[in-house]
Parts: sequence; structure tokens; C-alpha cells
Amino acid sequence: MLSFLRFLVLVAGSVLMAATANAKRVALVIGNDNYVTATKLFKARNDADAMARELRGAGFAVQLHKDLNYREMVKTIDVFANSITGGDEVVVFFAGHGVQIKSGNYLLPVDIEAETESQVEKTAYGLLDLTDKLSEAKAAFSLVVVDACRDNPLKSRGRSVGLSRGLSAIEPAKGQMIVYSASRGQSALDRLNDRDPNPNSVFTREFISKMKTPGVKIEDIVRSVQDSVEALAKTVSQEQRPALYNESRGNFYFYGTTSIQVAPTPNVVPEMSVSQREDKFWDDAKAAGNKEAYEAYLEIYPQGRYLSLARANIARLTERSATPTSPPLMAQGPPGTSFKDCDDCPEMVVIPAGTFLMGSLMGPFNQSSTQPMRNVNIKSFSIGKFEVTQKQWFAVMGTEPSKFKGRTLPVEQVSWNDAQEFVQKLSQKTGKQYRLPTEAEWEYAARAGSQTMYFFGDDASQLERYAWFNKNSAMSQPLFFIFGYKTNPVGEKLPNSFGLHDIYGNVLEWTQDCWNENYNGAPRDGSAWAVGDCRQRVSRGGPMALSADVLTSYFRFKSSKEWLSHMTGLRVARTP
Repeated sequence: MLSFLRFLVLVAGSVLMAATANAKRVALVIGNDNYVTATKLFKARNDADAMARELRGAGFAVQLHKDLNYREMVKTIDVFANSITGGDEVVVFFAGHGVQIKSGNYLLPVDIEAETESQVEKTAYGLLDLTDKLSEAKAAFSLVVVDACRDNPLKSRGRSVGLSRGLSAIEPAKGQMIVYSASRGQSALDRLNDRDPNPNSVFTREFISKMKTPGVKIEDIVRSVQDSVEALAKTVSQEQRPALYNESRGNFYFYGTTSIQVAPTPNVVPEMSVSQREDKFWDDAKAAGNKEAYEAYLEIYPQGRYLSLARANIARLTERSATPTSPPLMAQGPPGTSFKDCDDCPEMVVIPAGTFLMGSLMGPFNQSSTQPMRNVNIKSFSIGKFEVTQKQWFAVMGTEPSKFKGRTLPVEQVSWNDAQEFVQKLSQKTGKQYRLPTEAEWEYAARAGSQTMYFFGDDASQLERYAWFNKNSAMSQPLFFIFGYKTNPVGEKLPNSFGLHDIYGNVLEWTQDCWNENYNGAPRDGSAWAVGDCRQRVSRGGPMALSADVLTSYFRFKSSKEWLSHMTGLRVARTP
């Protein structure tokens, strides 16, 4: 059954096709992140994915490509240009590195190796060559969007090649509009600041937001994008205003006007802010409670604040419809419910399947260990509602290793090897498959659908409500640094939206993963990373001795498998 939103999109598409007879809407989208010799980028592929989704929603047949080398870029653009027929409406979007030299502007493939401007001309794709091809194809309207106005990636390669930043002005052919993410001499922002969680560049996030508004001409959309990007850049004392070069004819709309004016789409509510419109749409989707409603939310807000929760609900509803009989996990209850396998066993919470953006552009202590950010798919699993307590440890192991004594205090002074022995014995005791969570599972469960520093937002002043850390865990007679802090009973602080307590602080929590200095090559399926420095293991959550600016959802810590500390304990996971 089609959602109301999808029905409106189809109606708008039908009106648009009737107005343009047999003309096609075609788009080429390229996102280059993984440069070999130039500076790697972190958001170009995300920008390409987001733009491709929006263009498909507007009725475009989209060719999406990522990390193209020079030969691939030449072939891709040739094939695309040859597919255009007279009267077509065309959009080309490029996110990646660009450079301006004397002969013009060039879009850089990932294998660019240019020591001279002559080499750039031979191994990069000229923007003028691209617009000439579109002109020769006689498209009725061509929009070229270039999010490549960053600092010159070739300026440090011996003698500087090209100007320091930005792209030069260009004169479009008749019927063309060209948009740069920044004006001449300006550098486009990937993010507003180190705490900016948005997966898209400042320009692209604003463009895809504005292009969704029905009945608005492309010129007005771009003007609105110029103003919003300029305003955002000023909040961080930067100058960035997208550039527009326009020789188009007639009016172009991403979404037509007639049917939308008769029945406005649910996500456009007059006199509401963008966040208020998203909140209302999410509330409506939850009230409907069906798969179509959550899919409609993702269609309008593919990078929205409720992304992970929407995907989790879709996965839950899909599993429920596909398996009318209860699968093994359902014996414990649906996602969000808790259960115990024995009286002294840890209480477990069922975590729904989903996809999330793991990592951060600014890791702890200004290091890059949380990069590159990447989407990770998580299968449904169960994880401890609390950190393992000393009572639970004693019931399985018969020992009391902790420095701070108390039945409801988290167990500590346990090594990674000790934790492995605990989950093995717990599995034998219950007949269930207990284990340590993977690093990806831990962060997914900790974030609980958020993309902010903490699962409750970015306001560090609120952390005391949710965590034991250096501000509220000092001993009555503190010694110094880590020795002056103590653990506290589990479950006394507020939980996240998955129902998990003490995610931050109290004790570090072991994960299954080997240590790696960054996420290059890390698994994307939620499994443990079993290669790297496996003498060192990853722990998460942070101990009670650290400050709020470190205890984030993406904080990582490494230590030897044999390491014993009163700051380190564990939280268990269970495979259905």
C-alpha cells in the first residue's frame, strides 16, 4: 500500500511528465573521497548518496558513482552524455576535490598525480569539457552542481599547482546553470565545527533541504541556499557563499506545482522551523506505526535525526511480517524489552537491527582514531542493561577481584582474558551464547538513534544526570587523578532511549575487538574486528576519572588483554 507521501510524489511526477512530453530526467552523481596522493575527504561519498536519493525522489534516473579514477571518470561522463537526448532535463553533481589552474577548472579523480599544471590538464576532468558535452547533447535544461571548492589539494606537492582555493568563474552555455559550493577565493566547509554530527557538507545539506520544497523555481532554491550557507558559515566566523552562473531558459522545478498546491505534502507545514516539521512528521509516522509511514519519513529525511530509529522500526516490522511464528529472539520479547536467563544473570535488553553512522570527525584527544566515519549495519542482539555487578560476577566466577567492594557496584580489576572466561562460564550456566559486545554494537547501543556527542545531545552540562564521571565521583578524601575517584552503584543514573544505564563513566567496558589506529578497513556488518594489534583490545564508555568532553558515544580506549584496573569492567552481549 502506497503512503500518502508517495502518492503525492507520483502525482507530481505525472504532472511533470505531461508538461515535458517525452523528455527524460537524468542525473549523474559522483562522490570522490578516497584520494591516493591528495588529501582524503570524509563526506563526498555521503553527499553523493544523499543527492542521488533526492534526485530519484524527484523523478530522475540517477547514475551514482564513487571514487572514480581518471579513466573511469572519462568513460562515465561519456556514457552519460551519450544517453541524453534533445529536450531532456539534466543534473550533474560532483563532490570531491577540484582545482583552478590557468586553463580553467578541473574535477579531480582519486588517482590524480599532478606535479605540474600540464599534468593536471591530462589527468583530471575539465569542468568546461563537461559543460560542452552537455551543450552538444542539446538538453533542454542542465544543472551542474560542484561541491569542490575546498583548499587546493595540490598546493603542498613541491611547487604549488593551481590557486590556493576555490574555482574560477565560468560562463555557462545557453540552457545551463552552474552552482559552486563557494565563491571565488573562498573555501567550502565540510562541517561547522568539530561537534557537527551531520554526515553531509554544509553546502550539500542545505541544498538537499531546499530542493525538497515543491513549487519553487531552481533560481529561488539556489538563492535560498546561498543565504542559508552564508549565514551558517558566519556562525563559525567563516566566509562561504555559493556561486551561481545562470544561462538557463524557462522555469525548472525539482517538484511540479499544480498537484502539490492542491494537496501540500505533509512535511511542508507553514510557519514551522525545519526541525519542527521533522518532529511533526516523525510523530505522525510513530502514530501510524506501520512500515510505510517509517519509509515515508526516510524518503523525506534520509539523514534525519530519527534515522536509526526509523530503520530499526522498519526492520522490526519486516521481521514480524516475514516470520509469523516466533523466532528465537522473540522468546525474550520484542526490541526494547528486557529479560534474564537466571536470577543471578545480568538483565539484558533486546536491541533492534539497524544502520548507523559510526565514529566522529573529532576523536578523543584530537586524534583520528574515530575516522573515517562509515555506515555500519547491525543485526538485532541483546546487551546488558547495566554493567556486570560484583554480585553477578561472584555468582559465576566465585571470586571478588574489585578494589571498591559492593554487591551493586560494577565489577572491576578484570582483564579482557578474565571477561572472556566470565562469558564462557555464563554461557555454560545458561545454555545461551553470551559474549562481549563488538565495538560497533556497543556504539550503536550507546547512541540509541542519536548522532550527537552524547545520546541526549551535545550539552555536556547535562551529563551528571546520566553518568558517573570526574565531576561527581570523587572520593571524600581524594588522592590524585585516577586514584581519587570511585565507582558507584549501577542503574542510579538515567538510561538512554534503549533503556541502557551507565553508558558513560563508572567503568570502562571491554569489547571483543582488536585495536586498530583508525577505521580504515573496519567491518561494516557489526562484527568484531579480529585483525590488527590483538594484544591490545578496545574498551568503551570511559571511566569515572575522566571529564565530560572525553566521555562521548564515540570515545575509544586501548589496553593490553592482561591489563587490570579499578577503572575497567564489562557489559555483556548475547546472540539469539
